[in-house]
Amino acid sequence: MLANDPHLGFQAPSKWYEMEIADNTTEVRGMTIAGVPAVVIGNNRYISWGMTNLMNDDNDFFVLPRDSADNEKYYYKNQQYRLDTLTENYQSKRLS
Repeated sequence: MLANDPHLGFQAPSKWYEMEIADNTTEVRGMTIAGVPAVVIGNNRYISWGMTNLMNDDNDFFVLPRDSADNEKYYYKNQQYRLDTLTENYQSKRLS
């Protein structure tokens, strides 16, 4: 079960249209927006998905110069720092 709140107000006519895509190998159903050729909020036999519409800017991206002599380091405000790394492994399991 998925509870989803896309943070969009009620409108008449609605932005959302019910959609189903089915063939011999695929069955997907849910809601879409006119002109979008995919199910935006929906489910198939294995998973459900949703979306949230947020109108805020909470990320800033910076392109930082790397040290040409040591690829493990970068510069920020004329100081040199070592890159932090994180390696994660996961096992994918098919639900039946």
